Amino acid sequence: TQDPDAVSTYWSHSATETPEEFFSQKRIEAARIVDRYIHPHPDIVAEANALYEVCRSRHEGTLFGVQIRGSDWRNSRAILPEEYFSFIHSHVEKAGLSDFSIFVATDQIQFLDAFREHWGNATVHSQNCKRTDNWIADFKSQDISGYQKGREVMVDKLLLSRVDFLWKGPTGVGEAAHWFRTGLQSKDLTDQSSPHECTGSRAFFEVLDKRNRVAQL
Repeated sequence: TQDPDAVSTYWSHSATETPEEFFSQKRIEAARIVDRYIHPHPDIVAEANALYEVCRSRHEGTLFGVQIRGSDWRNSRAILPEEYFSFIHSHVEKAGLSDFSIFVATDQIQFLDAFREHWGNATVHSQNCKRTDNWIADFKSQDISGYQKGREVMVDKLLLSRVDFLWKGPTGVGEAAHWFRTGLQSKDLTDQSSPHECTGSRAFFEVLDKRNRVAQL
């Protein structure tokens, strides 16, 4: 049984609270730990800052953040891009926004492509980093060093912590963005899926691939 006061990156479907209620106190403790023990290298901070300035320079309005994971699922299923689109469209409409950009942090090439196709390259920004096109998580790749993998994910966390509003799925990267900036506003989409929907990453991608082939007909 997990210590109720322990830091956590994943909201369980068995929790009695909403994701926001579940994470509220845990984020305070995590932020305290990060502030005391975790200090990203200045080069990594500079890289995140430079990418942030690019995102801001192309649009004067709201900068949204999206953290969407595609590979290596165990306890849930991936939240699909279309599900994010629905929430973003609703938010934009209610807020009456006409100028905004989206920073997408993802391990999945197909998901980034879907955002670019839906919103356009001028609106969607992302880090130039290692991604996968299948169910095998990119962090398992032997093509780049462990340091580079860690650097890339830290850049994503730092940039996501600076957006005006964040949508995130059931993964640690989006949740960790809160640890670097208290007060970050976000929506956790984990409750959009059921734990019974997870049939393994490979099975999920077989369904995703079939859906994409149908869409191309």
